[in-house]
Formats: sequence, structure tokens, C-alpha cells
Amino acid sequence: MVAWCIQIFYFTALPVYNDEHTRGFLTNILGDIFPKDSSGIGIIDYLIRKAAHVTVFGILAVLFKTALNKRPRAYQFAWLFTAIYAATDEWHQAYVPGRTSSVFDVMIDSVGAFIFLLCLFFWKKRKKAKIGPEALA
Repeated sequence: MVAWCIQIFYFTALPVYNDEHTRGFLTNILGDIFPKDSSGIGIIDYLIRKAAHVTVFGILAVLFKTALNKRPRAYQFAWLFTAIYAATDEWHQAYVPGRTSSVFDVMIDSVGAFIFLLCLFFWKKRKKAKIGPEALA
């Protein structure tokens, strides 16, 4: 969990990973697939970049949940810690040249954490239900 936080901090501290750089990189790749004048490239590029937010902070939330596993309200605290880390990460980006800070990104990060935690909850619940009847036999 700590290593993942450090990695997020490191990559958001690099001005080379700003929106302009990522957008240019993805646009070049997507330009090879779609026509250059396609307006869909910008939409796909945006969705890929926001999906990265969802994934990175979703993984962080699962790592927090794993660290808090046996504590009461582990899911709620995992989500809260992830949302707080997302907010501090965006605040940190405001001071990195070439980077911008966005409340919208904090919301996307928090939603990603919620989705991953919800999936983890149902996956564990399903796994426990499968183990239950077999253990009784």
C-alpha cells in the first residue's frame, strides 16, 4: 500500500506526465487506428486517461482494505483514506510545473475506489457463499 502511494506520488510529481504529454501520446496511437480528423479520438483519449484514474485509485483502495482487513468498517475507512489521498495528490499536483489540479479528478478517483471496493465486497461474499456449503458437507 505504501509502495503504491509512493509510486502515485512519484509519477504525479513528474511534469512529463501532464495532460498535454499523455494526450499527445494517446492521440498518436489512436491516430494510427482512427482517421486523423476523427472527433472520436479526443473522446477515447479522455476516457482512457480517466479510466487510468479509476484503476490506479481503485487498486489503492483495495490495498487499503487489505491492510485494514480485520478492523470494523474496513471498507468505509479504505474508501475514506483513498479519497483523502486522491485529494492530497491533486493538491500536490497544483505545485508541479506543467501539472494541474482538479476536484473532478478527485471525484473520479473516489468513484474508482468505490467501484473496486464494491467489486471486492461482492467477490468476497460470493467466495464465502461457495465455501460455506462445501465446508458443511
